[in-house]
Formats: sequence, C-alpha cells, structure tokens
Amino acid sequence: MRARMPHCELKRDVIVIKNPHLSGYIASALVPHDANLGINEQEYVNHLKEISKAERLCGVYVNALVGQIYSLEPEERQRLITLARQTIPPSIPIISGVDGHRMKEMVQRAREAKEAGADMIEVIPPSMSDHIKGWGIDPTCHISSSKN
Repeated sequence: MRARMPHCELKRDVIVIKNPHLSGYIASALVPHDANLGINEQEYVNHLKEISKAERLCGVYVNALVGQIYSLEPEERQRLITLARQTIPPSIPIISGVDGHRMKEMVQRAREAKEAGADMIEVIPPSMSDHIKGWGIDPTCHISSSKN
C-alpha cells in the first residue's frame, strides 16, 4: 500500500503534489552493472537498503541525471523504479527522472514511471542532452574496444 502524499490533488488520472514538503536528503540510487552490462539487481537492492537507513532521508531519486536516464533501456528504467518501490519504505517517496523528445513521449514515460511505483517525477527536457554535451559528457557515447 502506498503512502499518502501531503498536499495532493487528483487531476484526471494524475496526482499533482502542490507542495511536497521534502525536508532532508534526497539520495540518488546508483546502478551497479554485471560483466555483461546488465543491471546487477541484487547489488542494486542492497544499495537501496543501505541508503534507506540514512538519517533525514526524504526521497530516493531513481533514473537520475547521473547516467541512467540516457544509458538504460525504458524497460530497465521501469525495473529500477519497481525494485526501489519494493525495497524503500512506503513513507519515503521514489522520484524518477523522465525524458523524451516529444510531449506525448514524456507523458507516456511519466505514466509508466507512476505505474512502476514512482511517487514524483522530474521531467528532463530534450535540450538537456545538448547542454550535457557542453560539459564534455556525451549521453549517446558508445563503448568501443581497442587493441593493445
């Protein structure tokens, strides 16, 4: 059962949190990978359990702008939200990053995040990708092998 969020209002099929009153720390959940570049779910759950013990924790950010939003497949992002909601106490909201290049795409991803267990979303606009490239980070980079 999901915790009731303060100051919420239902608008059609979306809950709008007018003032979430987050006070404390929001932890970004990092994603460990296995040797085949898949998500190491057991280590991820262990990480979530560890960060959920933090004093004054007021939210856990999944699919953050620390790489996951650009490097994971949509199904993987959904799985991370589901695992987080199953692991983190219901009183702590799950916040998920949502991106897209078109409005319908972003709305669809927001709905998927909600269905997977996110309590809040952060919409990351398409122009953010170009901004990140200015920092020297290429969210579309590819891993290539080199011969020594």
